[in-house]
Amino acid sequence: MKTGFVFLIFLFGGVSLQAQSFFEEYKQDANKYVRNFTRPMFEANIYNFADGWGHSAQTLKPFHVQLDVMLNYSMIPDKYQNFVFDPGEYNHVDILDQSDNPVSNPVSLPTIFGGETDYKLRVTAPAGGGLQKEFIIDALPGVKDEFEKEVDFIRVGMPGVALQLNVGLPLGTELGVRYFPSTSFGPTQVSFLGLGVKHSLSQYFKSQKKSKLHLSALIAYSGGKIKGVYDNKNGAFSIHTYNLQVLGSYDMKFLSVYGGAGFIRGVSNFAIKGNYTYTYDIVDGGGNTIGTVSETVSDPLDMWFSANELKFHAGLQLNIYVVKIFVQYNIQKYPGIHAGISVKI
Repeated sequence: MKTGFVFLIFLFGGVSLQAQSFFEEYKQDANKYVRNFTRPMFEANIYNFADGWGHSAQTLKPFHVQLDVMLNYSMIPDKYQNFVFDPGEYNHVDILDQSDNPVSNPVSLPTIFGGETDYKLRVTAPAGGGLQKEFIIDALPGVKDEFEKEVDFIRVGMPGVALQLNVGLPLGTELGVRYFPSTSFGPTQVSFLGLGVKHSLSQYFKSQKKSKLHLSALIAYSGGKIKGVYDNKNGAFSIHTYNLQVLGSYDMKFLSVYGGAGFIRGVSNFAIKGNYTYTYDIVDGGGNTIGTVSETVSDPLDMWFSANELKFHAGLQLNIYVVKIFVQYNIQKYPGIHAGISVKI
């Protein structure tokens, strides 16, 4: 999923690291806000990582090899393009409207896949003597408006790319491997590993041995890591997914119709580690800035995301000698499109 990795780096480098400007003792509020803002990106990425392990229930013949090049795109439904910011759920953060007036009622703010917003976030803390520390930032905007200026034929979503090598084994079994060695892209280091096993169930039914209808079971694991430095901040991202599916396909000479149902479980983590110093205003009771104070924040972000759901998919595969071209639709929390090409080596 190299594209997904690069997308994560871009988004956090250009947008989300702004949200680290919270005091040390208010990391809980910071993590809550940033987690709500980024949730659809990390959850959709879990589905991308777990996708594409089987495009036919038929397994390769022993020691035959096939290379898959796959594209994934999980679309973000409208209800996940915004989240409700309730000031009552935050201890030291309130929200300001476009005129800088405090808003006491819950408001809708964009997630990372939402649109623009005029709201601002104000972080405050008592400083003694009737004074308070204060920091105001713009509520983070989403990428939807900019995305739709460039791409108007598909819903905003999370992309991903994968390479998979499949090897046929004895006993109606097929092994799939996805591997991206630990590689540096400037200050960023990326690695990825995935293993999947598909086993034919049709072989146990005499009536199915010469049939074009095939049935198999599949189990797979995918995991990846990103470590890097952006703007002198140390970021780390990791993801682990598990996939258990039953696949069915009707395989003709030039066309296969396939589908599957299964269970996906995944977890991902994003963290900013290290010590960072920020400067904040000191404000008196009249709202006047009378000075500044610098404070150090340690490990400002540490967020976890998970998926634990059923998934269904259906697709078509065009078989042209040693080349196969496939496209499928995924029915899941973030509906997805999966497509690619396979070449027998």
